[in-house]
Amino acid sequence: MYGSLASVLAGFAFTGLVLYLERQSGAAEGGGDAVRPVHIVKTLFYAMCALTVCAFLYARLAGELGFSDRVLLGLSFYGLVLAPAVLSLFYALNLVMRNHEVTRATAESTRWVVAGAGPAVVISLLADPLDNAWDYGCAGSCPAWASPRLWGCGLALAFLAIGLMLTVPERPNRALTWVLHLAWIDGAKTRLLEKPHFPALMTLWLASATGMASLLVRGTPDVLDPRLWAHAVLVLAVAFMAVFAFATGSVLEPRRHPPDRAGGPGRRFRPRPLRRLTTPEQE
Repeated sequence: MYGSLASVLAGFAFTGLVLYLERQSGAAEGGGDAVRPVHIVKTLFYAMCALTVCAFLYARLAGELGFSDRVLLGLSFYGLVLAPAVLSLFYALNLVMRNHEVTRATAESTRWVVAGAGPAVVISLLADPLDNAWDYGCAGSCPAWASPRLWGCGLALAFLAIGLMLTVPERPNRALTWVLHLAWIDGAKTRLLEKPHFPALMTLWLASATGMASLLVRGTPDVLDPRLWAHAVLVLAVAFMAVFAFATGSVLEPRRHPPDRAGGPGRRFRPRPLRRLTTPEQE
């Protein structure tokens, strides 16, 4: 089922890429704050590649016989790749909307879908296969407080709360403002604005690494105890989605131009040259 979903979404990404390339005239739309078309094309292309890799991985996993540790490990890691690849499609759509004056405000006001709610949903969905793997390895002997489902639920709620506080209101929550204005965070935002395609590229890197690692795991004996890697995968998912949410939220953040002295948005104040005053006697 997941392989079929990845294949269909990869087809959608390919179609969107072709249509977007056909309508481009080589110039960015929407003014100086618009995202360059080359970055939108890269985002769509990287998302399509990551979804295609997921389709192949799930197709190969379907050939595994029985219910084993390798199958559980594959379901957990492949879900970690599939979820941000799907979010990359929505992120690419936000970038396209940002390039048009009519839909720019909509793209900025709905960035919480990709940078806020999206990562929280990913963590909550990934916690379920991780918990199944944990139960399979524990055979009912592990304590309930250590369940990945319990930890995943708490982390998903934290992602949702922080993400909504940073992306829904017009201004971030005051309690988090001091964090957002740290020097190294401002520097990271500046670099991300220069490379808006980075979230999709990061997802493709993860998909490629997972695909190569699956070749190594495929021939190994079935001795991968899920208790050794279930929580590690959850920590990796949290770290990856935190970077993904920060990157997408920074790129889609509304650009605020400081008003000039005359009250206009972003216009430079240029004083008029003084005229020399003459008296009737001088004339």
